[in-house]
Amino acid sequence: MVGKFARATLRIGSWGVGAGIILLSVSIGLALINLWTYQRLTHEVDIGVISFHRVGDQRFIATLTRPADRPLEFLLRGDDWQVDARMIKWVPWFTLLGRDPLYRLERISGRFSDVADARTTPLTIYRLSENPGLDLWALVRRHADWLPWVDAVYGSAVYLPMVDGLSYKITLGPSGLIARPLTGNVTPLLKRWNSR
Repeated sequence: MVGKFARATLRIGSWGVGAGIILLSVSIGLALINLWTYQRLTHEVDIGVISFHRVGDQRFIATLTRPADRPLEFLLRGDDWQVDARMIKWVPWFTLLGRDPLYRLERISGRFSDVADARTTPLTIYRLSENPGLDLWALVRRHADWLPWVDAVYGSAVYLPMVDGLSYKITLGPSGLIARPLTGNVTPLLKRWNSR
């Protein structure tokens, strides 16, 4: 009787180990699918160019053109535009093994300089990427102690004024997103914007 019980326990135990290995493999696979949506960040890289065409009061058509991708158009309400990105940075020893920081553009939105406008006008926010598989970003944020090769996960955003006919070049460096005006003399405009 004891022998049968011991064999049954071993069988159940081996099923549990097998199921655990399968579950772990599936979890790793789903995390890798999600990680594939990020791009490597080795230096300041071009994210794209965003340009604006005014179509009404505090309403602009924003055209975002990214390298090797078709231009995307968005109707944005507000005074400013904002692009958000997620970043995953590895610990230095992991970087030495060839793992560069990763980034993924998250969304584009319109912003109002006046808080009253922001409270009363519907926001315009658009997603710039999907989130398939196991959400690695959320996993790392919740369980950072279990993932010692990840140094930091953080968001980065850049926002500047929307002006008819104005274009900005958006780049991303190790410190985050950067936007630089491409057209015309925008120094007076940016000085006014900074003083708001």
